[in-house]
This record gives sequence, C-alpha cells and structure tokens, in this order.
Amino acid sequence: MTESLFLIVLNTRPFSESSLLVYALTDKFGRQNYLIKGIRTAKNKGLAALFHPLSLMEVQACHNPKKELQQLREYRKCIPLEQLCFDVRKSAQAMFIGELLYKTIREVEANPVLFRFVYESVIALNDAHTNPSDQHLYFAASLCRFLGYAPSCTGYSPGSEYFHIARGEFASLPDPVPGGFTLETSRMFYQLLNGTPRDSKPLLCPGSLRHLFLQHLVRYYDFHMDKPLNLKSPGVLHQIFNT
Repeated sequence: MTESLFLIVLNTRPFSESSLLVYALTDKFGRQNYLIKGIRTAKNKGLAALFHPLSLMEVQACHNPKKELQQLREYRKCIPLEQLCFDVRKSAQAMFIGELLYKTIREVEANPVLFRFVYESVIALNDAHTNPSDQHLYFAASLCRFLGYAPSCTGYSPGSEYFHIARGEFASLPDPVPGGFTLETSRMFYQLLNGTPRDSKPLLCPGSLRHLFLQHLVRYYDFHMDKPLNLKSPGVLHQIFNT
C-alpha cells in the first residue's frame, strides 16, 4: 500500500553497491526503516545528499506492516534547512539529535505529539540566531518526557538542588549513583527543563560544563533505557563547543 507521509531522517547506512537504508521517524507509522534503491550512484549523488541527519521530507512510501524494511518511491524536502548543512555547529547538533532519537525511539505506531516536538525542534535549531550551542541540550532534556521517564521539577528549591538519576527528581543530598549529577549540572538540568528548543535562554557556561552535563544526562537515559546508548556524537560536540 502506497502512503503519503512526512518523515524526519535519523540515520542512514549504505546498502549493497548503490542503495541506501534510511532510518526515520514518521508522522503516520512512528519509527520506520526504508530502502532506496539505486540512489548511491554517480548520477544520483545529489539525491543521496538530501537524506542528511534531521532532513524533513515529504514522501510516497510502500508500507507492508509484515515487513521491517519499507520502500520509498518519491521524496522531496519540505524545508531546505541550509544551516544544518553548512554550519558546523548546527550539523554536529543535528548529528547528536538524530543519533539520540535513533537509539531511543522504537515504537512503530503514530505519535503525533512526539513527531511535532521533533519537527519543531529541527526548525528551531536551523533558525537559531542566538545561543546555538545550547539547542541540543534543550532537546535532550525535553525528549525524555516523551519516552515515559519525565523528570520531576516539583521538589526543586534552594535547599533541594541535586538531581537523582534513579528517582528522576531533585533532592537535598547528592545522588549516590557514581557519575551522577553534580550541583552545577543539576542546576543546568532544572533550567533546561523549564525551557524548550524554540524558547531557550543562554546557559552562559563553558563548553567543558556543557560536556559534563551531557555525560550526566546520557547516564540518565542509559539508566531508564536499561542499557547503554553508546552515543558517539557527544565527542564531536565536545571538540566543537569546548570553548
């Protein structure tokens, strides 16, 4: 059955000599995997470049619910997203967001609220003129709310500022979990949880603290996913934003 739908590219991999596997989040079918045949040729090199991380696409796809691999028939970009392609800071953030979604989203049914959140976050990252180094942090802090382990902010106060990974809430004493949130990264988390990628305020902190916070946040994801995500993109982000 051929369907018209919107998708957000999470990741791609070569398949055979000339084809491409595209891992995507869709508006109608949740997480899906697509095969595009014959796109990795000299003639179609420009078409393959359309499928960069977080590319927003409108497509015609053949869907068979009994198969894990679907096929794209027609495709075009909805929005050009030039900044994600040519700004090295934003392309690194797009790589991280795509990898985080690729490792955490597994549902193969529609989730319109999640899809809209990701779609609008991609546009916010592309359009950001201020504090671009914080966009991926706002996104990662907000995403866990859609995955079933939303952090609680109700207990935060001047005397209760340490975030606990297992409990998912703020407490008065440091987290006993090794490598857990520090006082500084807990405060950052609270600030991020009270903003969105579209409506964000600068964190005003050095790149080394951003990197430490991201390490702690990834541990929070690891704990609640019950497995290590083994993300590679934070290392790239650290090299770019460690200033």
